[in-house]
Amino acid sequence: MPEIKKPTALVTGAYGFVGPHMVRLLSQNGYDVIATDHPNVKPKLLPADVDFHPCDLTNLSDVERMMNKYQPDLEFLVASIFRYDIPRQTILKTNSAIMENCLRATREYNPNVRHIVAWISSSVYGDSFKNIMPGTSLTEDAPMLPRNAYEESKFLQHIICRQYNDLPLTEIFPMAIYGPGGNYGAMVVIDMMARNQLPGFPGGGKNRISLVHVTDVCRAALFLAQRTDTIGKRYNLGDSSNYTIKELMKWLKVKFNHLGVKVDLFPVSYPLWLMRFFAWRSEQIARKHKHPPLVQRDFLGYFDKGFNFLVNSEAIRELGFDFLYDNLYSGGLRETLEWMKKEGQI
Repeated sequence: MPEIKKPTALVTGAYGFVGPHMVRLLSQNGYDVIATDHPNVKPKLLPADVDFHPCDLTNLSDVERMMNKYQPDLEFLVASIFRYDIPRQTILKTNSAIMENCLRATREYNPNVRHIVAWISSSVYGDSFKNIMPGTSLTEDAPMLPRNAYEESKFLQHIICRQYNDLPLTEIFPMAIYGPGGNYGAMVVIDMMARNQLPGFPGGGKNRISLVHVTDVCRAALFLAQRTDTIGKRYNLGDSSNYTIKELMKWLKVKFNHLGVKVDLFPVSYPLWLMRFFAWRSEQIARKHKHPPLVQRDFLGYFDKGFNFLVNSEAIRELGFDFLYDNLYSGGLRETLEWMKKEGQI
């Protein structure tokens, strides 16, 4: 009998945080995976059967050559810059180009693609998170009101996706992501605590937040890509937790202590104006010495008074998707801290 050809799947941003998890999940589920990232990015260990293709996604010709060569059945468009300390025009231009080039090259050189999943971010809701009523959360039809350059760039990616509505495309809007291998999203707070850079509660720590484990983000993306009734739609991805920043930090301190990691956490509130001044100085020093700042001013906006970062994920749950890590006690955060200690990060 002739050998049955396995479906192919492209993953952009394969050397980032989410990308390697997506690559491994697809490989484990029988896909021939094409992984791509910028040629200058530090490599990460990927499964041996994965075909890695270096590509500058901001260069349309590079993307067209890659898409024409592989013509994957599925595309998982993960790649974006996730930083708050680079110039606004740079991140807007870069993240827009990444999404635009991938979709333009697909339309031209991969017209038979079965499904595309594009990573946006729940952070694009921005000011809509302010003054959310108790017991409520944002659904997919909430206004997108970005508050900083990163959120603007993800909003622009969403607009670009809408312009390619002739393609079989689904958008996902994850909340702050955490998990092994992480270096952004919820991992920023965890890392700052591990380094004793947050010995108190920013702005009082009263903001409520839901998170999402990187494994669930990737599982959801594959789940949506295997259906046709999800094409043309967008889906929030957030666990069912609903706790304050203060509650999260107290829980993390206990877990750090169980791992033998001493973390100071005093019952004091740091005013955000003071933290923003410190972040401003940190950014000045970082630019002078050409390294990332300890604290980024735009990141501190997630501690602003009156904001509760909660999304409603019922749309994907109603399709039958179950989150493996659905709250603070599901084991995901504990496993993340254990990974950080194993890797020598704490």
